[in-house]
Amino acid sequence: MGMDQRSFVLIAILVILYFVGLGSLLISGENSPIVFLTPLNLLISFILVFLGDPFKEPRLLLILAGIFLAGLGVEIAGVATGEIFGSYSYGNTLGPKILGTPWIIGVNWALLTYCTYCTIELFFSNWRKSIKAVYGSLTLVLLDFLIEPIAMQLGFWSWQDDIIPQQNYVAWALLSLVFLHTLFYLLKPRTNKVAYSLLILQFIFFGVLNLKYLN
Repeated sequence: MGMDQRSFVLIAILVILYFVGLGSLLISGENSPIVFLTPLNLLISFILVFLGDPFKEPRLLLILAGIFLAGLGVEIAGVATGEIFGSYSYGNTLGPKILGTPWIIGVNWALLTYCTYCTIELFFSNWRKSIKAVYGSLTLVLLDFLIEPIAMQLGFWSWQDDIIPQQNYVAWALLSLVFLHTLFYLLKPRTNKVAYSLLILQFIFFGVLNLKYLN
């Protein structure tokens, strides 16, 4: 469970990014200018996590590109129909949109599913792939449970009548299950502690903000 110097540096950069952002939001709330840097933060996070991958093979990029396109496509369909996640719409905080959906959302799907895959692989490498995918999916649903109220507060997206429907979590579970199955069956096992660290940072970041806004 040791850590090489490059992973340490990459994780340190992520810690600085997320805690600076968290501090700014705790002080200024939704008025913090850091809110509009969210797309840039996600891109930087994706790059740092990829640099932490031990193999960085073309197959990984192709699979992540596929998850990016599939995640973005499902979100576009969800916004247009209201039938997948529920009735919701994106604000302007997350940057340029494609048919009403910020393209950075596709990056977020690829980033979070890959980080979850690496985390489950790190601690439960001996489990069956299908079981690991299920546990990973439940992990992402738990994270989304923390993300949703903060996303509404910061203007990332909004739900009809400000009510988060249960079908949103069901859709998250099913979609992430498909993506995680893809990763577990098409990638060789790997340890990427940068990815694991980012997932932990996401839980801390949104968990602390929930405490702020719920109080």
